[in-house]
Amino acid sequence: MTLKKIAVYGSGAFGTALAISCVRAGQDVALLTRSPVTAAILNADRRNERYLPGITFPESLKISHDLKNLTSSDLILLATPAQSLFTVLADLKPYLNPMTPLILCAKGIDRQHQMLLSDVAKQQVSNPIAMLSGPSFAIEIAQNQPTAVMLAAESLEDAIALSQPLRHANFRCYASEDLVGVQIAGAVKNVIAIASGIVYGKAFGNNTRAALLSRGLAEMCRLGLAMGAKQETFLGLAGVGDLILTGTSELSRNFCFGKIWGETLSRETAMAAMAGKVVEGSATAEVLKSIAEQHQVRMPICQNVYDLLYTAKPLQEIIDALLSHQSNLEI
Repeated sequence: MTLKKIAVYGSGAFGTALAISCVRAGQDVALLTRSPVTAAILNADRRNERYLPGITFPESLKISHDLKNLTSSDLILLATPAQSLFTVLADLKPYLNPMTPLILCAKGIDRQHQMLLSDVAKQQVSNPIAMLSGPSFAIEIAQNQPTAVMLAAESLEDAIALSQPLRHANFRCYASEDLVGVQIAGAVKNVIAIASGIVYGKAFGNNTRAALLSRGLAEMCRLGLAMGAKQETFLGLAGVGDLILTGTSELSRNFCFGKIWGETLSRETAMAAMAGKVVEGSATAEVLKSIAEQHQVRMPICQNVYDLLYTAKPLQEIIDALLSHQSNLEI
């Protein structure tokens, strides 16, 4: 399988960073924008100052609004928010060669259809589907910092083949056939990161945050196993690796959202501070509640994040409930 011509659709921080990384891997890369105005600006500046300030594009990186680039590509990376995937695929479908693999780069669960993103894609198109996940902040990828990620497909053979063109010395891409587990991990960690940010903003100590992240990992594992995932997925890059990154760093939008909420005790202040930024854990918390109930899985941290976001429960009441949660066994 020769995959040299890559299209990255979505010129936000992550899409731009992945396009730059693919150039470093020696590929022929086109970064596709949603609007011709954005394409013109990026071509003129050779930077994406809005999302990745200070990062200069490689000379060979092509920027375009022409979706015909999708038709002629060997591999397509979709770097758009999880909640817009259904609409994006509907728009792109006329330009897709059904034999071209699609790598979905968002982390979340479709709230409207209550489906994993791979299932949303399969409902829309007949292309081979894979998922890219793992601990990877866009700015650090763009800066060529050493990064390791996980690429999952329906077979290990496909995952290995699709990971090859993305790899270079500072971008390690591991392969997995646990398509469900990688997606559950990427979705749940965003919700836990909101809770971790709240704990940090409330000035609880490191003990508290370590306990929350550990118990959050347990919730992630329980749901994943109930949905047919493999436990080892949650102990690797896509699970604990991404949870540590997203749940401890102010580069994480979900963590920052929670941190501001914890500091101010105000949901409105936190939402205003993150206006215009995608806090995927907010949408995911709502659909996770429904999925957890469907599979009869206990997820008290995720449930309480949902209560904070979608009910009138005050923050202190939620914190008191979590601290008083009774469990004799660590399961």
